[in-house]
Amino acid sequence: MPESKQETEQGAEKSAPRRPFLSRLKPSGSRVPEDSFFYTKLIPVLIITLGVIMVALIILAAGVLLGFVPFR
Repeated sequence: MPESKQETEQGAEKSAPRRPFLSRLKPSGSRVPEDSFFYTKLIPVLIITLGVIMVALIILAAGVLLGFVPFR
């Protein structure tokens, strides 16, 4: 048993879960402007293009590994 009220309060503070820093921030909504060409058109097109290139490279690598595509 704790000997004083101060020890009880200190023990309660130590066992209370701490909230992460970001959860204490107030939500500010989206910081991206609604009429932004960069975020609404360009970024999605770049992500899709990079995805297609990645799939093509994976297929090429699998073809080389399995011997379908001659290398050297």
